[in-house]
Amino acid sequence: MKKLSIITILALLGIIFSIQKVQAQVTITLQNTTYASITEIYVAEDGSGNWSENVVYYSLETGDTVSFDVPYEGYWDIAVGDGSGDYCYFYGIRMEGYDMEIPITDDDISSCLDIY
Repeated sequence: MKKLSIITILALLGIIFSIQKVQAQVTITLQNTTYASITEIYVAEDGSGNWSENVVYYSLETGDTVSFDVPYEGYWDIAVGDGSGDYCYFYGIRMEGYDMEIPITDDDISSCLDIY
């Protein structure tokens, strides 16, 4: 029986992990349960600082939702803005499963956005 080299094993593991990332796309639905209008939402892989384009195409008022996909399960950062240049940052959010619903509450944004 032929033995596999450590390089071959690591290459195979890399392929497996890449396939798992592709297969584990997660759809995120954010709901605005605040009194603030939310006009900007950006997402980035945790700690990367590589923010996506704005996933909000209209002003999210109280009760409104927006859905977007992240390419794979893992830890992600979310930035929420109200269009005035102020942002709330939520770091290291574990996104897993195929569909996740995340409410944004007044308590979440009271220290970084003007909610009243």
